[in-house]
Amino acid sequence: MPRPTLGCMTQRALIVGGGIGGLTAAVALRRAGFDAVVLERAPELRELGAAISLWPNAVSVLRRLGLSETIETLATAQAEGGLRTWRGDRLADAPLGRAADRFGAPRLLLHRASLQAALSGALDAGVLQLGSECCGVQQDANHATVTLADGRSERGDFVIGADGLHSTVRAHAFGEEPPRYSGYVAWRAVVPLDETLGGRIHLAESWGRGSLFGITRLGGSQIFWYASAHASEDAGGSAFAEKADLLRRFGRWHDPIPELIDATAAEAILRTRLYDRPPLARWSAGRMALLGDAAHPMLPHLAQGACQAIEDAAVLADELAGSRDVEGALAAYGKRRSQRAAMAMRRSQQVASFAHLSNPIAVGLRTLAFRSAFPSAFARGLSSVVDDECGQPHRRRQSASFPRE
Repeated sequence: MPRPTLGCMTQRALIVGGGIGGLTAAVALRRAGFDAVVLERAPELRELGAAISLWPNAVSVLRRLGLSETIETLATAQAEGGLRTWRGDRLADAPLGRAADRFGAPRLLLHRASLQAALSGALDAGVLQLGSECCGVQQDANHATVTLADGRSERGDFVIGADGLHSTVRAHAFGEEPPRYSGYVAWRAVVPLDETLGGRIHLAESWGRGSLFGITRLGGSQIFWYASAHASEDAGGSAFAEKADLLRRFGRWHDPIPELIDATAAEAILRTRLYDRPPLARWSAGRMALLGDAAHPMLPHLAQGACQAIEDAAVLADELAGSRDVEGALAAYGKRRSQRAAMAMRRSQQVASFAHLSNPIAVGLRTLAFRSAFPSAFARGLSSVVDDECGQPHRRRQSASFPRE
C-alpha cells in the first residue's frame, strides 16, 4: 500500500519510549505505511521478574497486527481464576474461560520480556534505537524534533510520548507535574515451579485486610506471583529486607503463599511504589501526543495498563492513516481515547480501594457481597472494559491502518 505522505515526503513518526505501548505504536504505524522510529533510553530491553495479562481487548488488536501466532504461542490462556480470603476460603470464581466465546479472544498471560521481544522482532532493523535518551522536544508549524542526551537529534512530522510515568514528552507538552502516590506498594516475581508446589497451587487472588496476594501460571514450569499492600512512600529496604517484610506480612496466609515467598530469591523480587495521575483533558499539543502511561498511568489492579496502551496504539494509527492533517489527527486520537482510558483509571482505583479495605466490618461486608453478587458483577465489569469500540478500532470504519489477519 502507498505510504501516507505530507506534501512529497513520507510522514515520519518519532516514538519516545520502547515499552509495550511504544513498540505496538511503531508496529501499527509501520503497518499503516509510516516511517516510524523508536527512541529508547535503555541500552537494552530488559524486563525481569514480571508477567503481563493481556485481556481480549488487547489480544484482538495484536491479532489484527498479525502478531497472534507469535504471541499466543508464547502465552498461556487463562481459563481459571477467582477470589479467596487470606485464609484460603473461596469467595468467588471468575469465569475467565468464557472470555474467548464472549469477546472473540482469550485472556493471555506471558512474560513481559517475551511480549517486548515479539513486538521488537516485528520491526525492521534500525527502527528501535536503544541508548537514545530524550532530553528535549521542539516543534514548529511543520515538524517536530527530539533532542537526545548524547547530542544527536531526530526530526520527524510528529512525536509520540510513550515514555511512561515520568514522561519527558508530557513535561514539554503540558508542563512539569509530579505523579501522585497511591498509598500502595506492589511486589512481583517469577518462580520455577517444582513438583512439591505444583499440586497445591490455586490460580487465584487472595484478599486480606489492607493487602492482597495473587498467583497465576506462566508457560512452562513457572509461577508468577504478585502482592500489594498499604505502605508509606518512603518505606523500603534491601532485597533481603523486602523479602523479610513479605514473609512478615503474608507468613500466616493460606498455603502455599508463605512457601512461594520463601522459595523466591530475594534479588528476584521487584518492589514498585504505585503512582497515578488525574486524567488529562487532552492528549496532544500540536505535533506532540501521549500514549500509554505517559497519558493515563493507572494502578495495576484492573490489569489494563498495557492493554489500554495497546488500544492507544491501534487508534493512533487509525486516526493518522485516515487524515492528512497531523495535528487534527492527533487531537482526534486523544478525544477518541480519553474517556475510555479515564474510565479504566477510575475502575483501577476503585478495585484497589476495595481490595485493600482494612476495617474488619468493611472486610466482612465485602466478603458477603462477593459471595452473593460476584459472578454477575464480574461479567458486567469485564464487558465495560473489554467490549468497547476502542478495543475494536475498525468496527466503526475501515481504514488503511493495518490489515486484519
